[in-house]
Amino acid sequence: MNERPNGKQSLLVVGNLSDWIASGKDLPRDGDIVFSDFADLSEAFLIKIRPELVLSQLLATGFDAVDLAHRLCDLGYVGRYVALTGPLVHADLIKAEVDRSCPNLEFDIIEIGAASDVRTL
Repeated sequence: MNERPNGKQSLLVVGNLSDWIASGKDLPRDGDIVFSDFADLSEAFLIKIRPELVLSQLLATGFDAVDLAHRLCDLGYVGRYVALTGPLVHADLIKAEVDRSCPNLEFDIIEIGAASDVRTL
């Protein structure tokens, strides 16, 4: 988990960090990006890093976007959360579920297909 010592707002990327690192990929080193495993999220952590935006995959190892949305709501996060995915048939149903159950989140799904085919719900 990366924490920001200056208390400025940041982008929080939630995922399975050990899988990412095990795949041989390095985490980008940018002072405005904070990485966290789903299990490491806490109210104190969110207060400390003050994320302006939370970003994750729609389906990740050990959690999905609905799980993360509920966790963020339970921890008191109010703000924007974006889930990235490949093309889906009924992404609007997932968005509707999160919008209904977590009204304090500004939730979006971004579908990424071919390089020129990006759709935001």
